[in-house]
Amino acid sequence: MGAHNDTANDYQLFATGSQTIADPGSGETFDLRGIDRGVATIALGTRVLPNNVPLGVSLTVYATGSVTITNASASSTYSLRSGDVWQFVARTSTTWVAQVLSTSASSEGTIGIPLMSITGEDGTVLAKQASTTSGWAQLSNKNVVLHIPLNATNEAFSFSTSAPSDIDPTLAVYLDVFVSKSADNDVLTIDAELYAYGSSSGPAVSADLVTTSAQTIIDDGTNSGYTFTCTAPSYAQGFGGVLTLGGTNDGDIVYIHGVRIRYTKKY
Repeated sequence: MGAHNDTANDYQLFATGSQTIADPGSGETFDLRGIDRGVATIALGTRVLPNNVPLGVSLTVYATGSVTITNASASSTYSLRSGDVWQFVARTSTTWVAQVLSTSASSEGTIGIPLMSITGEDGTVLAKQASTTSGWAQLSNKNVVLHIPLNATNEAFSFSTSAPSDIDPTLAVYLDVFVSKSADNDVLTIDAELYAYGSSSGPAVSADLVTTSAQTIIDDGTNSGYTFTCTAPSYAQGFGGVLTLGGTNDGDIVYIHGVRIRYTKKY
């Protein structure tokens, strides 16, 4: 078909195939050179989509670093990771629509730790709580929680779980602990240890994976989430962990609502 005459550009519509567009450099605007379907490989930085482009013109962008794509007015901003492929299609002379063709982002998986499987650090099974001892309690909303009276002596709880087959052992994992308190008298400290079972040579226990320091909680939050960042578990076949809680002896009760491990899937 013939050329389309535009006030600012002269675009060859419905051209056969796509043509390569040069990377204009960080902070600069793409020069589509009148091409209706372009392909650009973009390195780290920000690039700008041009104005005065006819409806239907498209630009496919392959990112080789962290890339930000904006329109000329910066009213739309898109963040691409290294390895992402996005397509941008002109909707009006000043606006574009974006579609993710493929992404390098791996999906996240979770390993829920059933609260009833958490024991005392020595493996002692916890019973339904008495007012002054740790154990299980059912709140008024029927939520079953791990009930822990704070006192001057730290108290530890352990858990273990197998690792899923789709875990990527080369990437960090995260340990999330969700807690609340009955009052705001005590200063609560949560510490965590997480170990991975399995290695290239057998079922040995790895070093402690947790890299985040113990977390101190002063205010009374409801189901507050606290995350411990951990290093890559290497050849993980399973996980074992210990949570240590302590605080001043002012009568607060800590409720653990949930514990989970988050990981990146390898496929």
